[in-house]
Amino acid sequence: MSRDARTASISIYNLNGGLLKRYPLSPAAATGKVQVSATDFEPGMYVYALIIDGTVIDSKRMVLE
Repeated sequence: MSRDARTASISIYNLNGGLLKRYPLSPAAATGKVQVSATDFEPGMYVYALIIDGTVIDSKRMVLE
């Protein structure tokens, strides 16, 4: 993540596009890791996205069993 970014987060969505959880990221302390607890979510498929300054940079699918 660029240190020029004002805001950044990893957001987790259900397959209907509903936001379930947002993990704010700090450009000053960027480690490149976010720890997500599987107990926070029901088993199923989700989408997580990296959002920087309001723009979706990338998204991936995640399956919890």
